[in-house]
Amino acid sequence: MTWDCVALSGDIDRAAVPSLRAELCAFVLRTTGDVALNCADLTSIDRDGVRSLIALRAGLMRDGRRLHFVQLSEALSREIFERVDPQFPPASGVVGLSSA
Repeated sequence: MTWDCVALSGDIDRAAVPSLRAELCAFVLRTTGDVALNCADLTSIDRDGVRSLIALRAGLMRDGRRLHFVQLSEALSREIFERVDPQFPPASGVVGLSSA
């Protein structure tokens, strides 16, 4: 399995989402494998940021690709997945948002 990796850093909030979407869209267009988001330097993400990642996942799935999170802290994992589904238990390590 080949993953194309892009790093996320800092705070992803409403103000950052337009440039994040543009960067991720360009990245997806020039790659062909699954996409891995390296979150080692990501400090926070708000609802708008999470929505942009959900949209990214949906676009990748339409192309038969998957979205993965790498080096996602447990706190941010909980923050992201509770926004998606409060009943979803967070995982540590590498997390794929789609079924294996």
